[in-house]
Amino acid sequence: MTATNAFTFKYIIIGDTGVGKSCLLLQFTDRSFHPQHDLTIGVEFGARTITIDSKPVKLQIWDTVCSKGLRFAESVDVLL
Repeated sequence: MTATNAFTFKYIIIGDTGVGKSCLLLQFTDRSFHPQHDLTIGVEFGARTITIDSKPVKLQIWDTVCSKGLRFAESVDVLL
């Protein structure tokens, strides 16, 4: 049985090609670091649930190149 999240936040990591956005996403979602990573084509997505004040909070993370990220900007809570 899965617990209902108290909150769900969506955020997008936007930046130029090859600056480490995908590595940041993997570090946060999988707690792993890969110094070499294929370039993102389109969008990569990851999610992680954290606990704040004993409440589950789901974070949905989108990794995209800058031009694609601007299209999603209206539907997210935070842009990085």
